[in-house]
Amino acid sequence: MLEYAQELSRLEQLKLKRADPQIGLTSGESNELKQLRKLEKAHPLGLSHLTEADQKLVVQERLNVAMVEGIKRAFPNVDMQRQVFLTLVHWDNATQVAIRGDGGPQFSNAPRELCISIHTENLPAKCLEGAAYFKFHSEHGLPGKDGTVQIGRTEFRRNEFDAGEMTRTAIWEVTAHPMDVADQSGKATASEAKLWSASYDASFLLKKKTSPPPSLV
Repeated sequence: MLEYAQELSRLEQLKLKRADPQIGLTSGESNELKQLRKLEKAHPLGLSHLTEADQKLVVQERLNVAMVEGIKRAFPNVDMQRQVFLTLVHWDNATQVAIRGDGGPQFSNAPRELCISIHTENLPAKCLEGAAYFKFHSEHGLPGKDGTVQIGRTEFRRNEFDAGEMTRTAIWEVTAHPMDVADQSGKATASEAKLWSASYDASFLLKKKTSPPPSLV
């Protein structure tokens, strides 16, 4: 299932790139696109009667179900499960706030590859279910049609770049409080999520006619 999802994602990326007249596909990528379409039609999941968009929705739904069940097995404590799910839902926006505050580029309508890795560490027995550490790593390409990149106070459109890319990495910790820790109401607290680090690396090549943004001069 995961492999099929990766194939569908790559297929979508290549189609978007082919549709962009400023980029297009290399001969190798064109061959890759043909092979992925063949694999899609012959895949044992038997979804070839659906459109590519519907196939993607079906695969995403099945992966989400598998992910939820996996998290429930890994974190038997219901409150810990809830905090893990909240982290997966809200990490992106919260990380963006930190990166925006550091002057990091802001993308809209841009393709992205995202990798999430999770590992756990044991905490003392008086704690709930240990701690979970999340590493979110994403790679952004140039925006698609009508997309923009905001650098400092200036917003650039796709046609103002010759090249550009950005990577982001965020480390989050979901941890359990000892049962004797209470909030202001006196109620015992359970778990919380913390953003330990948010970093980015970006490079852009502007076309010669484009002036640098005022905030970078």
